[in-house]
Amino acid sequence: MPNSLPTAMRIAGVTTALAGIARNSDRSCPIRALGDENATLSDDLHGVFSAMTFALWISMPLAVAVRGGRIGGADRRRSAAFGAATLGAFVGTGVLASRRADTWGGAAQRAMVASGLAWFPVITVAAFAPE
Repeated sequence: MPNSLPTAMRIAGVTTALAGIARNSDRSCPIRALGDENATLSDDLHGVFSAMTFALWISMPLAVAVRGGRIGGADRRRSAAFGAATLGAFVGTGVLASRRADTWGGAAQRAMVASGLAWFPVITVAAFAPE
């Protein structure tokens, strides 16, 4: 594993918790950067901590795919697939949010969260597999 991975995992845990503490003011997830004038400080903080979390959920699997050390080739490819899926869902979520596409925006965000979180048990099993 890359030496920085445990630290990145800890940071992702903290930013995930902080995003949960800084709740959105309503279900529309107002974003000041998209021109929502009714966005609150909590909305802004939620967005910042979420962006940090998502960046880590994308970069950690990709880092393992590239510098996985003793992680086998199949598990490195799985890690790359999780990173790519999370990145794709993140981009899709952003596109849908910028277009105010409420119909699929929630589904895209849930796909991003699912792929981001699903990587953790997969890589844990790979990391502790006998050599």
